[in-house]
Amino acid sequence: MGYAVSQTVLGGDINEFTTLIFYDSFADIGKGHPFDRILGADGSRQLTAKAVGIVTHVERSVVRYVPELSFAPRPIT
Repeated sequence: MGYAVSQTVLGGDINEFTTLIFYDSFADIGKGHPFDRILGADGSRQLTAKAVGIVTHVERSVVRYVPELSFAPRPIT
């Protein structure tokens, strides 16, 4: 569904980047990592090899967005 990269600028390590992978459903997670699916196993390995020495920490979390429980700011009038 989507992929995003952001850099920590305020309140943290400016060398820190966060990547997000968006899925439509939990079933999509079971289909494998998008890089594997798009690039194939060999292409994914090559991409991972480029990150050696750059990536020092990997942390994975699964988060579910629930619109009814989320804050939606009101427009300024």
